[in-house]
Amino acid sequence: MQPTTTHTCQKINWAYQTVSAIVHSLKHDTPASLRGIRASPLILYRIWKSCVLPHATQNLRYLPHTTQVQQVQSALISSLQRTLHCFTPAQITMLEMGLLRQPEQLISLHFRYTVTHTHLISAHLYTLRCQRKTSHAHPRHSHENRIETTYHRLGLSTSYPGPPTMPMSVALAQPGNRGKSYTTYLKPLVTAEWIRQLTVAHPPQSPNATPTGLTQAHFMIHGPSLCTNLYKIPPYLNICTQRNPMSLTRFRSQSHQ
Repeated sequence: MQPTTTHTCQKINWAYQTVSAIVHSLKHDTPASLRGIRASPLILYRIWKSCVLPHATQNLRYLPHTTQVQQVQSALISSLQRTLHCFTPAQITMLEMGLLRQPEQLISLHFRYTVTHTHLISAHLYTLRCQRKTSHAHPRHSHENRIETTYHRLGLSTSYPGPPTMPMSVALAQPGNRGKSYTTYLKPLVTAEWIRQLTVAHPPQSPNATPTGLTQAHFMIHGPSLCTNLYKIPPYLNICTQRNPMSLTRFRSQSHQ
């Protein structure tokens, strides 16, 4: 899968060049009265999300090793930092944005093969591989093992490797929309796991504690604001937020412009 990882990183860089040209046009080819609105961090983030992010998530489920995911993550974070001109440490940006959501894609793939598209040849092959998963010859980083691990992490292991239990919202959906409905059902579960990982990696500190680094200081100050929703943009990117109209201070104070 290393060629796939390398090609994905190249596509991310190519897409960033397109975004860079668009951002340059917004900043220098628009009237001065509209330049601040059209080139705001929120607008730039949405342009980047539509042009660059799909290249990173398209084949994410097929990357079996953590190092491969980290390579894609590094290229993705670098493009986002250059787009927003905010060079926050990559670890902070990655945790706040929640960009790579591999667990959701793996479970959605299992739902596709066992519920909505059982007639596909790949679905039959997946069923056969699940039956032989206990064999010593089965690859350790296979789809089946990674999906099973993800099911245990999200607390959905009671139905694996059979078809997952469908909630009422998914069962009542049209057959063609059940895949999207099940993905919507997974979002709170993936968000809860994301928050749990944040809490374990960066436990709450006493307000009087002395931070040992930039990352720890960041989470001491802004930790509570991160525990919202993995699938929504961070509050400080929203220029129209009602709770804090000046919430863009965090990005502007770290900008190199």
